[in-house]
Amino acid sequence: MQTVLQILENVLLLALMGVGYYAVESLRNGMKATAVALCHGLSFGLIAFLVTATPVSMGDGATLDARAGPVILAGYVGGPVAALITAAFGVLARGMVGGSFAFSGMVVFGLYAAIGIGFRIAAGRAQPDFLNPRTVVLMCMSSCIAAAAMFFLIEPRARAFLWLQEDLPFIFFANTIAVAFASCILGIAASVLRNAQDAEDLNSTLQLAKRAGQFGIWDFDIRSGRLTWDDRSKELHGVACNDFSGTFDDWVRSVHPDDIGRARDTFFHALKDSDSVESEYRVCHADGTVKSLRGDALILRDKNGAAIRAVGTNLDLTDIRTAEQQLKEAQLIAIQAQKFDTIGQLTGGVAHDFNNLLAVIMGNLELIADEIRRSDPDRDELQSLLDASLEATRRGADLTRNMLAYARKARLDPVDLDLNEVVRQTESWMRRTIASKIEIETNLQAGLWLTRADKSSLQSALVNLLVNARDAFEGSGQVTIETANMRVDEDFISERHEDIAPGRYVMLAVSDNGSGIDPDIISNIFDPFFTTKGVGLGSGLGLSMVQGFVKQSGGAIRVYSEPGVGTSFKLYFAASPGSNPAADVALRGTSHDTVASDGRARLLLVEDREEVLLILRKTLEGVGYTVETATSGDEGLQRFREDGAFDLVVTDIVMPGELQGPTMAREIRKIDPEMRFIFLSGYASEATVNGNGLKPSDIRLMKPVSRKDLIEAVQKCLVL
Repeated sequence: MQTVLQILENVLLLALMGVGYYAVESLRNGMKATAVALCHGLSFGLIAFLVTATPVSMGDGATLDARAGPVILAGYVGGPVAALITAAFGVLARGMVGGSFAFSGMVVFGLYAAIGIGFRIAAGRAQPDFLNPRTVVLMCMSSCIAAAAMFFLIEPRARAFLWLQEDLPFIFFANTIAVAFASCILGIAASVLRNAQDAEDLNSTLQLAKRAGQFGIWDFDIRSGRLTWDDRSKELHGVACNDFSGTFDDWVRSVHPDDIGRARDTFFHALKDSDSVESEYRVCHADGTVKSLRGDALILRDKNGAAIRAVGTNLDLTDIRTAEQQLKEAQLIAIQAQKFDTIGQLTGGVAHDFNNLLAVIMGNLELIADEIRRSDPDRDELQSLLDASLEATRRGADLTRNMLAYARKARLDPVDLDLNEVVRQTESWMRRTIASKIEIETNLQAGLWLTRADKSSLQSALVNLLVNARDAFEGSGQVTIETANMRVDEDFISERHEDIAPGRYVMLAVSDNGSGIDPDIISNIFDPFFTTKGVGLGSGLGLSMVQGFVKQSGGAIRVYSEPGVGTSFKLYFAASPGSNPAADVALRGTSHDTVASDGRARLLLVEDREEVLLILRKTLEGVGYTVETATSGDEGLQRFREDGAFDLVVTDIVMPGELQGPTMAREIRKIDPEMRFIFLSGYASEATVNGNGLKPSDIRLMKPVSRKDLIEAVQKCLVL
């Protein structure tokens, strides 16, 4: 029984090695390596002293204990310093125990220490791997060899052989168990320490992240109703620590009265069928401060799907929302400044109009005065002069009203507008700003659908586009304003990557044949404050404002430009429901969803861009037409001269070479005056072909052309 108790004492003492190792390693940060080794030596030395002082007696003067474990592992963990201190403690204890093998027992401590140091050297700078099977087996074998060798070196051969026969199996067993068990204990302690350090590092990282992100953390136990906030969450909600009761009511009391209903509904709705929830709300502090917070949480559920816990964060958005509000105010100021900048550019033309009106009024009043001074005034003449003066006054009032509507700060509600009428009104007072060398043409579709938009903003957008078109010219040029009814289907939206719904739209296009836009910057033209004009000549907000207005109106804007050729802006506005049904019927009169050819028509397709040419050719051939192609106007004319048996020519307008689309058409019509043409362009149709002598029957399509529009146009030409 005593032997069993002695064995259990050794086992328990070896287990305490793990506690000592954990304690020293936990405190090593900031300590020098020598100090750490010294602490390990004292810790392992105490265990070595105690296991050696409580041995299992073998009856022949020899003792059996677990000394090999702490001494070898002390060297493996702390190197020479720890190994020698531990060995010294063991030698002291073995001397106190005494017995016939006391001297050899003391000397073997040195060999165990040397083994541990050897393993430390072999490991280098790497941390000890206590649970590596290879390392543990080698330690056990080394301890056994050291114990056996010591008897043969020190004891007389006869006694050594006696020990070898009687005690060696027990010594081997004790050393193996001691080293292996001690390694396992230290391996477990090291694992626990690593987990604790990882948890501490994670917590430290979390605290730093919370400080960097200024967010709070909360935990809500849904079953018990217990709410836990960290200090940052309490601070964000304006709740003092001694006022926090740890219930859901703490959150309810802190939320702004105008937001609590929405925020609470959002949270409880998410508890029903969602795994996460996010909400933004305002909180009121005791000092009257109002903050904007964002709450995000994960919702945990039991195996039945019932929500049991919500864990989340709170983020302070006050500075962001304040900055956004300041930005909105700055944008409103910038928009107003842009309007007045444009008005400044219009001042000369407006002054000219008013001078003309004043001249009419003044002249008529002077004639009236002369007529009155006559002894027999002509009443009919007086009435005519008064009517002319009143008409001039009305025109002046209209001009003033238009300018004030354009410049006013008040936000107007969208109303049903006739885009044609808006264009006419704006054009009438814009012509004075545009240089006389620049010609403004309008191509306004009759029966145009109404659209719902803010008239002032629409005029502002049109003025910006006209001013930009004006600035694209170095001398003379032409600007075309065009309107058209359009039906937008899914194909149109997917081809153009528009974020609008299918339906009826009204298009407003402003095109010029100016310098064009460089392809490298065309993707940036709608960015706020982006401008290519000189200092003081533009704010860079004009096109950004136009895009913002169009998108807010539920529409889309497209731009197409070629350097040295010109630019076209197309604005699409949704048509008002039920507007101009007669025009709608007229537009749909010839449309159909399924189109096909009779397979006999032969087409000449002229397009300089290879990828566009390929798509158009496949589209036309896909419905049965025979298609021959050319990549320039010169090549197209040559193909026609060689083989003029074509029923229709489909051509781009702007191409490389001497012949553009319209000039190629004129040359072809010298050969075949009845040849029919379809012209393709990214510009408003009249902007690039007007004045080139083309026939009214020629069809003009704006790129990109949908499959349906192209085939319908071809069929329409072929049946003319």
